[in-house]
Amino acid sequence: MRDRDFINHFLEKGYFKDHSRVVLALSGGLDSMFLFHLLSTYQEELGIELF
Repeated sequence: MRDRDFINHFLEKGYFKDHSRVVLALSGGLDSMFLFHLLSTYQEELGIELF
């Protein structure tokens, strides 16, 4: 899957519709780092502030 596919999924499902501040805990694993990459890269488009 491409980054765009994940972002479109987040937007379609409205995961951040009611939440503008997102706290992300990282383990350093590949899945955590990929989620961090997506959220930090597209936080403006998703309308979130990442902590």
